[in-house]
Amino acid sequence: MNESRRFPVEFWGSRLYVRSAMMDVRMIRTMIGVVLLLVGVSAVVYFDFWPRLLLELTAEVEPAVHSWLTVRIILISLLMPGILLIGWQYIQRPLLSAQRVIAKASNRTFLFYVLSVATVMRILAIIVLPLRLWADWDAYHRLALLWASSGQYTMGDHPTAFFPPGWPFFLSRLYLVFGGNPHVGLVANVVLGVGICYFVFRIVGKIWGNVPARWATLLLAVFPSQIIFVNILCSEILFTFLFLLALDVILHSSPFSSRAYARYFAAGLILGAATLTRSVTLLYPLALVPFFLGHHVRKPAACLRWLAVVAGLAIVTVPWIIRNYYQVGRATISTNGGVDFYAGNHPPSGDGYPLLSPYGMPWDTSRDEAHLDSVGYRLGFEYIRQAPLAFVRRGIQKVLFMLISDTGPFTYELYMAASAGEATPYFRYAVIAQSYYLTFLVFAGLGIIVFAFRGSQQNPGDRLLWATVVYWLGIHFVFFGIGRFHFPIIPLLAGFAGLALAELTRRAPNRQSANAV
Repeated sequence: MNESRRFPVEFWGSRLYVRSAMMDVRMIRTMIGVVLLLVGVSAVVYFDFWPRLLLELTAEVEPAVHSWLTVRIILISLLMPGILLIGWQYIQRPLLSAQRVIAKASNRTFLFYVLSVATVMRILAIIVLPLRLWADWDAYHRLALLWASSGQYTMGDHPTAFFPPGWPFFLSRLYLVFGGNPHVGLVANVVLGVGICYFVFRIVGKIWGNVPARWATLLLAVFPSQIIFVNILCSEILFTFLFLLALDVILHSSPFSSRAYARYFAAGLILGAATLTRSVTLLYPLALVPFFLGHHVRKPAACLRWLAVVAGLAIVTVPWIIRNYYQVGRATISTNGGVDFYAGNHPPSGDGYPLLSPYGMPWDTSRDEAHLDSVGYRLGFEYIRQAPLAFVRRGIQKVLFMLISDTGPFTYELYMAASAGEATPYFRYAVIAQSYYLTFLVFAGLGIIVFAFRGSQQNPGDRLLWATVVYWLGIHFVFFGIGRFHFPIIPLLAGFAGLALAELTRRAPNRQSANAV
């Protein structure tokens, strides 16, 4: 990255502040830290106060016991960002030392060590943690076994399109080669998870340079939930791998190259595969418009490059949509779209995935999938028309609910612990993971501030990253959000966090200058 491109922002007690400004920043930072610390301590010592308060802010129905356990984990985890804010002046120097070590190594050496650490930690997660096949994970496993044995995507004795086919198909091919042991999918998750770290290095490096890319890769390599998710047969890891691969191809394709159209078309093919894994990506090309218009090419040429991406996505997805129309009766990627839409747009919605429906949604697979999909959309749109302000309020609530919790990998264990009224070791593990996540969000938020101050220095890559985050949040504003749904944007938020850490360490004062100010 060009070193002349300085970000016009000073924060967190930088030595370039005058004394009064430094005092204001430090005072505000310390006050926020003290509040977070007090909240975290109160959740440890006396949690009963919080349910009474939080009930005023939730939806019409009282959250389940498991939800209260998650709330307590989140509140306890506020201790870590509170300590970070209060003791920032003591954390700066270790960060600066780490920055020097990170910057000293070559890219090849850095990637070797960081990706090795990422691999070892993900393998340990498979070895140490038990494999839980329940809910969606069990459904994916069974669908893959049936696909491998029958050659068709069926649920029981009838064709299905309820779950997007990408992850069951991928699992089924693995089962055909290596047998139907679900641990085969976990090993694939390790490879895909390390690949996610690698693509973050390439993407962030292309947009913001080497130092932010190294910080982002390091943050992601040791990210607790990203590590533990490899032990779950979920679609998030494959989807995130494909999605980042498509972004990498787009970013590293020169719009002026003679092969630009071919590379953008290839990116569209990869996005198509990602869409068959998570159908919410179907409209993602709309988020690419600012990126293509940001290049110094004429608008007709930019439109043709964008259409190349759309064409690649369509070639992959349209045949599956046609298949679903003839075999299931619905021209769609998956027939759970209406179910998910209804789950996020009816009176008890807003705090995750409420299992409430007069039509037996979402798990009554004996009913017609096309009918359930149609009814879900109809009921959801009726609710939006009748209560537009409630839709907006619940949309904000759904996004916040999706972002606030990172305990998804422990859902089963926490659910069982809450049902039995017992504490388990997983409670402590969830607190550690959530503490890391909330601290990570602090740095990601600072990175967004740095990004905002770049102003006219923003490039097409900046626009791509920002538009992607906005798109993802917008999708779950409309549908619904649970903790694991933020998994695919964690790598992008890691880029913002890496940007903040690079800026903070670049501007960190040395001992003499800090004493002189």
